[in-house]
Amino acid sequence: MRYKKYRGRTKKEAIAKARIDLPGVDFYILKDEEIKNGLFIKKKEVEVTVCIVENPYPSNEKENKTEYNPEDIIKKVKETIDLNEDSALPEPDYGNNTENQTNIKENLANFTSKKPEVTDNNKYNGDLEFEKDLKKFLRCGDFDDKFTEDFYNKFSYNNSIKDIYKKSDLINNRELLLKIKKELFKYLKRRIYTVDELKIKKGKNKAVVFIGPTGEGKTTTLIKIIGSLIEQNDFNINIKIVTLDYFRVAAKEQLEMMADIFQKPFESYNKLSDFKKNCDFSENDIIFVDTAGRSQLDEEELSELKKYINLIYVDKVNCLVVSATKKYYDMKNIFQRFEKEIGIDYVILTKLDETNAFGQALSVLAETRKPLIYVTDGQEFASNIHPANIDGLLEINFNKMVDRFYELL
Repeated sequence: MRYKKYRGRTKKEAIAKARIDLPGVDFYILKDEEIKNGLFIKKKEVEVTVCIVENPYPSNEKENKTEYNPEDIIKKVKETIDLNEDSALPEPDYGNNTENQTNIKENLANFTSKKPEVTDNNKYNGDLEFEKDLKKFLRCGDFDDKFTEDFYNKFSYNNSIKDIYKKSDLINNRELLLKIKKELFKYLKRRIYTVDELKIKKGKNKAVVFIGPTGEGKTTTLIKIIGSLIEQNDFNINIKIVTLDYFRVAAKEQLEMMADIFQKPFESYNKLSDFKKNCDFSENDIIFVDTAGRSQLDEEELSELKKYINLIYVDKVNCLVVSATKKYYDMKNIFQRFEKEIGIDYVILTKLDETNAFGQALSVLAETRKPLIYVTDGQEFASNIHPANIDGLLEINFNKMVDRFYELL
């Protein structure tokens, strides 16, 4: 057995971090205790020690089963009884009974006129209750209707589910749940891209621009990323903090205070002409640019923001910051509008601690194929930001799906 420790504001948060770090691994809580932690201000945290169970369920040897190809079966049937329209069965001997002769001919005519029905790739269409349960289960993860329908159509082609489902209902059928989990994870991982956290090199100029609607956590996320650099002892690079947010109350003061704590230069601009005169950032290794929240429905605001961003001539990446609490259609519209007007390089998903499930965010990421780089799950500036880990995210969301599905029973 192995042991690992995780910290969080609450025991629940610490366990969630363990699930992110140990996707698909079985573990149990050995102990939990309160500790004081913090770089500048000591705050109480809960530290949990987890015991990792190595291979608790040894895999059984696979049964030697002969697999049959449906096309081969149909071919053999046709070789035995040719059902093509142009072929004919040999005329049988009916004897002297005219009535029997007529009946047998009619039956043979009906038989040869009917061709065998072969479902497309063995799609499982035999149980409406199964379709209802699976779609209900997916909606417990907040996946949108289009995603739910697409995944069901894909999953129902799996011929093995027919026998598994008959054993018991979905929620009490561990074998079926594991099958759904495996296929769902495979389906999403083929469609959702993740990238490593920001790679910053001394002497390489790069601007990281945080864009998105109001209230998504852009400023807080910017501070968290700088805080994570402190934790990694990678703070000897030349950083500058810039804000273009002149709308939100105290936005400038908040960043200015953090820049003072970090002992890094800070600049604020509220006019395009002033920014144009001072936007040469060639002497900085990295420039973190905070922007004002812009509604995806306001083309004029997006156009104005684009003018500021276009003045940054060093290598830059636009990070769309969006809350995991957003509804599917709102989030999809945010992606579409910001991509069209400004461009999106990476996505940062915030406020995972404020939602019961985030399938709607996973649906949009799968649909748009925009790479996810960070997720955040709290207010602590150094500890509540994590590099994107798709296995951990899917594990957390799947566990929440199971919990919510139980509640609906």
